[in-house]
This record gives sequence, structure tokens and C-alpha cells, in this order.
Amino acid sequence: MRDEIDQTFRESWRLLVHRNRRYLSELQDAEDAVQNAFLAALEDESSPGNRAWITTVSGRRAADEARRQCAQRRSVARLSGQHREDDGRDFTEEHADRAAALQTVRGFGELPRSTQSVLRLVADGHTTTEVAATLGLTVRSIESHLLRGRRHARESLVKAGVG
Repeated sequence: MRDEIDQTFRESWRLLVHRNRRYLSELQDAEDAVQNAFLAALEDESSPGNRAWITTVSGRRAADEARRQCAQRRSVARLSGQHREDDGRDFTEEHADRAAALQTVRGFGELPRSTQSVLRLVADGHTTTEVAATLGLTVRSIESHLLRGRRHARESLVKAGVG
């Protein structure tokens, strides 16, 4: 079984880290989630240790870490008197927007300045409600800017031959 795990490690490490970056903005955190999944496969004799199992476990560990980071940011904000108003979004939506914002930075200059401002604030971890209040726009406008950013990121990836 160890040979199968070693082969999965060599073939899948980079892809798994990339997938976990959708939840975690820091490369180190994404790598830690993948590494922990491989360690779990090696330590647990009853685990199948195949690629699907490792992919599932590393994704769950990344999601757990993202939840922990989100809760920590909210606690810090609450303690510092900057309590965030709950805008009804869960952590996966927040992290998906943040990941899209970070991806879009590569072709950033092609976007309108207002969209660039929105993406910068979202990439810094602000919620759509906070960004709307900061820029004096509606939440719907912020969502439109995020949609434009996602569309631009997709198009950039297709042009680069990735998507």
C-alpha cells in the first residue's frame, strides 16, 4: 500500500495543492492540508490510501482550516470592536470570491478601476457588505463586479490554455 501512496503523492501533489487553494489563500495552508491527508493514509492501515480517498481527505482538511480561519477572523473583529455584520454568506462563498479575486490579479490592469478596487478589498478578506459600505455601492453592485472578475479570470485561464 505504501507504494500506491508514494505513486499518488508523486502524481497528485501539485493538483491537490491547487484544488485546496480554492479554500485557502495561503499556499502553505493548502500544502499542509494535502500533507496531512497523505500522513493519515500512511498512519491508518484501514484507509484505502488511493487518490480518491486522499483527494477527499485533503479537501475536507482544507475546508476545516478555512472554517477555522474564518471563525478566527470573526472573533478578532468582534474583540476589536469591528464586528462584521452577518451578510448570510457562508465561508465557502467568501473563500470562492477571495480565490477568484486573487486569480484575477494576473490580468488586473485590463479590468475597470472600480472592479479592481472591489477585487482588492475582497482579496484582503472583506465581505461584500463591508466592501459595499467602504465604496458606497450596493451589495448587488459588488456582486456584479465579482462576477466580472470571475469571468475575466476564466477567460484568462482559457487563453493561457489552463481552463
